Amino acid sequence: MTPEQKYGPFGPGEDPTFQKTNNVRELGGYQTVGGRTVRHGLIWRSAALAWLSPAEREGLVRLGLRFDLDLRSGVEVEELPDPQLPGVAYERVCAMLDARNDEVNFSPEGIARILEAQQEARGGAAVPMAGSGEVSMDSPQAQQVMNELYVGMAFGSAAYRALFAHLEAGDVPILFHCTAGKDRTGVAAMLVLLALGVSEEDALYEYLLTNAYRVEKILEFARQELGDDVGDVPELPEEILMRAGVSERMGRAVLGAILARYGCYETYFEVEYGLDAARIAALRDRFTE
Repeated sequence: MTPEQKYGPFGPGEDPTFQKTNNVRELGGYQTVGGRTVRHGLIWRSAALAWLSPAEREGLVRLGLRFDLDLRSGVEVEELPDPQLPGVAYERVCAMLDARNDEVNFSPEGIARILEAQQEARGGAAVPMAGSGEVSMDSPQAQQVMNELYVGMAFGSAAYRALFAHLEAGDVPILFHCTAGKDRTGVAAMLVLLALGVSEEDALYEYLLTNAYRVEKILEFARQELGDDVGDVPELPEEILMRAGVSERMGRAVLGAILARYGCYETYFEVEYGLDAARIAALRDRFTE
């Protein structure tokens, strides 16, 4: 049985309170390889909270959230700060850093800075530009840089260490998010599910659900880039999916890099987050049933 057959087109964490385009869902309902189920109502993911309507923000309050973990850069937060939710503690720890160890944001200026930093580090060529004068994200140089940044999120991440620390401390219900709730948030969700004993296939399915939740945004962006004659989302060029949704290749690249470096997920979680066998077992006892 495929994950979609098990969980449906929007996963077990779908909540009708929230618009699909805001990419809000919980991680509860996923089955573990040991036959348990991730508990509902404790671990949530979303896009930036400023995108949510007043009714959706009220919906978050009704969830009884205790913690809002913001994975964005300081620049992104200045441009689109989270609203203060009553009774909810807030922490910001950026989940992606560039070659200068600076925080990464996904504006055109931010992407240009990423490329410039990488080129400075390598003594490389000029930043590739598109005809419009913007950075060309489909150039081999840009793709290589983005691949390295994406995979790099899984290693030495203060943001993901903070997420697991809050889970161990019982700071739940917790919500973590970035701007679109797709890349930094999507990798975080995969890691949490893997730590709780969910299969790699199901964790990747959760990551890819962004393309179902954000399909309107993806098609809107595709029409802007390619014209009105666009195909189905799975058939769109990878660059479109990477910029407006998520790429299966990139999700698999993160998982493959973890296994290439550590050999198994158990070793990864112990080395990167201090989650040895006893602490993993305690985490699973708390968040699965």
